[in-house]
Amino acid sequence: MADKKSHLTLNLGSQRLGLARFSASSKGTLTLTNYALVDLGGDPSLDAARGPQLAAGLKSAASQLKAAKEDVRYAISGQPVLSKFVKPPPLAPDKMDEVIGFEAQQAIPFPIHEVCWHYQRVNKDGGLADTEVVIAAVKKDLLEEINGAVESLPLTTEGVDISPLALYNAFVFNYPDLAQPALLIDLGARTVNLLYIEPGGKFFFRTINNAGGASVTSAIAKEFGVDFVEAESRKVAQGFVALSGYADHEDPELAALSKVIKNALTRTHGEIVRTTNLYRSQQGGSAPEVVYLAGGGASLAYVKEFFEEKLNVPVEFFDALRNVQLGPKVTPEAVAADRAALGEVVGLALRGALSCPMELDLVPPVVALRRDNERRKPFLFTAAACLLGLLSAGWIYNQSAASALDRQTAELEATRAELAGWDGKIAAADLQAKKELARAEALQTAVLDRTYWIELFNELNSLRKNDLIWITQFQPTAAEKPTTPALQTTGDVLTSTFEDPLFTPVATKGGKSSKAAKGAAPVDAETVIDGIHIFGLYRNHENPKGNQVVTEFFEDLKKNTKFFAFNEDTEIAQYVKTASPDEGTWASTFEMRLPLKRKITLPVDAKKPSSK
Repeated sequence: MADKKSHLTLNLGSQRLGLARFSASSKGTLTLTNYALVDLGGDPSLDAARGPQLAAGLKSAASQLKAAKEDVRYAISGQPVLSKFVKPPPLAPDKMDEVIGFEAQQAIPFPIHEVCWHYQRVNKDGGLADTEVVIAAVKKDLLEEINGAVESLPLTTEGVDISPLALYNAFVFNYPDLAQPALLIDLGARTVNLLYIEPGGKFFFRTINNAGGASVTSAIAKEFGVDFVEAESRKVAQGFVALSGYADHEDPELAALSKVIKNALTRTHGEIVRTTNLYRSQQGGSAPEVVYLAGGGASLAYVKEFFEEKLNVPVEFFDALRNVQLGPKVTPEAVAADRAALGEVVGLALRGALSCPMELDLVPPVVALRRDNERRKPFLFTAAACLLGLLSAGWIYNQSAASALDRQTAELEATRAELAGWDGKIAAADLQAKKELARAEALQTAVLDRTYWIELFNELNSLRKNDLIWITQFQPTAAEKPTTPALQTTGDVLTSTFEDPLFTPVATKGGKSSKAAKGAAPVDAETVIDGIHIFGLYRNHENPKGNQVVTEFFEDLKKNTKFFAFNEDTEIAQYVKTASPDEGTWASTFEMRLPLKRKITLPVDAKKPSSK
């Protein structure tokens, strides 16, 4: 990548943000010219206060570096990012986007149009059979909110990375001589990032949420009955990790404090052991032979000794500036305590100045649009230059022949009119393409949800514990109104036998569904299925419980929170109606309304009959 005069980078941590400016030379050297670290304060788990704290912290850091109206590359925490390593089948490079797009839709638990996502091969130099990719995704609304705060400084977003990958790039740059499998433990505020790095380029990472420094502080606050701010102050000023085999501190309060910190870090150690086993068994990785500590949590006293004792391997502090030069404004003494906390900003600077092993980019929509416009500028300038040349030639020619100028002007006007017509057609085609894409995405979501109903029906059948009760019909509902005729399990469709049914069921003639359900949503409007209505029978013969078997079946359904969401304050009569047992018949009827936990949206085209 081409060098720039200055590279501004920003790490948006949960409890601390870092803003740094670097310069790079054509020889591949990186120089830190200035930086600022700003503690946000407060409990980072309180998302309601996150916006104002972030805005104030950004303003303070930008003021210290006098940063405004320039490009910035920033990294977001791994906490809101969904990441997954996948191994697609061997395929040609031109098929990679299509296959990984399908893998992403399977891995991301949100509609694909609601997220910003990207992927990258981990082992770029490996063969197709060894292909492994990492997929990362974040909700668009969250990323747009963060990007809005950054660009309000004002700064212009150059790219967006995630902190684990920025750390990885910084590690590879600073430790090119790595000769043994390593584990980089990044002890953040809300997360702990575990990066497994091996010689030869093998790499894996996992983000552990709710296991960082904030969890330690919360444990201190609970133990001593103080608020989060006071607990954080005690941790920073007096905190240390109690070690096995050593006598307790002579101050009982400090001894108790150290044990609380040790217990919290012991849970982190358990997650490290579990992740290492997963990495070795599922990813074919090697056990780490050396550990590096990074992040704000690495500054706790005796944390290095704690992990050496627990992991039984050498532990070092990660030096993010090991191969980074310092500018005149940055003295070694001033930066000494911050070396382990600058990994992300160093990795981001490398993305802007040099080639990096991981160059995954999560692009907010506004940045994607801006990039697209930048790509179009050369063509627009060329077109403008051509038009200017034509006008100049016409003006010069006018000096010798006014009639020739008129003819040329007429020709240009005809060309302009023709181009204007094409412009309108292109705009119309672009609008139609967007509409078709929206419809296709909705249909694609419906297709991907095809197993939902099968799983739901299997769940209903599994909760039917005996042969005293049958389900004979299903009917999807929207806003407590049927959307389609009932789906029969056998025989003709039943109609309600109750004076006050749950809602009017659909009747059919000759076993064939009627054209539309009474009260159903019109077929040319989007429908959101929020429940199902079932009809059934319960046995009168040899059934001592009578209609109680229906009530018991309903109570079992209420306990199933995977598919159904009942209002506990609503009377059972609003959900279930049963006919009284009649000894003269083999079975009696019942109706049941089941509200769905997950709403299913049916696009218009999914309900219209085919015209073929």
